[in-house]
Amino acid sequence: KRYESSGNIVIHSTDVGAKVSEDNTTIYLDVVDKQLAGIYDIIVNKVDAKTGNLIEKNPADIKLQLVEEIETITQTIDPDTGDVVETVTTAEVTTPIFEESTDDYGRIIAKNLNAPTKPGVYKYVLSETKAPKDYIGISENQVEILVTFDLNENQEMIITNVAVKDAVDVKAGKASKQIMNIIVYNTLDEEGSSTLADDEFGIDLRK
Repeated sequence: KRYESSGNIVIHSTDVGAKVSEDNTTIYLDVVDKQLAGIYDIIVNKVDAKTGNLIEKNPADIKLQLVEEIETITQTIDPDTGDVVETVTTAEVTTPIFEESTDDYGRIIAKNLNAPTKPGVYKYVLSETKAPKDYIGISENQVEILVTFDLNENQEMIITNVAVKDAVDVKAGKASKQIMNIIVYNTLDEEGSSTLADDEFGIDLRK
């Protein structure tokens, strides 16, 4: 945040180490260590749809789940022919990723999540269970986020693509090969007021 009275920049929060130059014109970032193989992070940002600012000090509740279709193959012996008969059944399995409130900076950061063991496209389902105060909830009850995991040249599982399916108020993308970034937009209701001053802004600085 830059303070209007003094012109000074104060770093309230960042995901990496940082410092400000003596003349308050430049922010220097510390070197970020590489994440462990097979691990990934998810960053959710709550954003005012009109201003583009993070919705700070005004918590929202968000739930994220991984939904998978699991196939089970069973084999039986046909009593008449003696042939082996295979039966394939499919069941939907839901794994909770998190169900949390946004922090004072309008974010949820889920760190050190285990990547899938097999390459493929995985479906995550996001729900907003409580909107920020004075804001309208997002348009969709559930938002599907399709994440593609694949092996790189070192046989490490990484994120190669992130796409949101049929959503108006949610965007998502790959911030790096091990970081998924999700933006959830909310609109003030007619009687609400913005929770951020005009001179405040939020920036995610990640590798």
